[in-house]
Amino acid sequence: MRRSRLARPAVAALVAVGLVLAGCGDADRPGGEQADLSVLSMDASQMQTLKKLTKEHFTAETGITVDYTLLPENEARERMNREFATQAGNYDVASVSAYEVATYSDNGWLAPLDAHVKADEDFDQDDVFPNLVSSLTGRTARSTPSRSTARARS
Repeated sequence: MRRSRLARPAVAALVAVGLVLAGCGDADRPGGEQADLSVLSMDASQMQTLKKLTKEHFTAETGITVDYTLLPENEARERMNREFATQAGNYDVASVSAYEVATYSDNGWLAPLDAHVKADEDFDQDDVFPNLVSSLTGRTARSTPSRSTARARS
């Protein structure tokens, strides 16, 4: 049962990411039909787990399929930087770490998620560790991890 207890937060994170994160590309098709999501991330164990749980939980619940591009750390950072700097729009979601947040914040690549967080009845800010919030707040203090994310603005 431990896996089920971990699945809910992992899927909730993906839902938050998928619904509000990115904007690297356009996730909405004409007519209101939801498109697939393309995710760029470092190939970390938690992302492998999230990838495994996505179809069973997120896709089953939303009908949205997710295509993951998981790369070694240096390659993922390089690709994210290029994606955001050029606003290429190849990915809908990018999973960033504390390492990138200050730079992305300084470049205006973080988008506020306050309206989405407020609309999500299941989200509880107290579930996010204060140290995590602090480490993922940009130098300009425009955002917190639960309320912002890296985004290539179009």
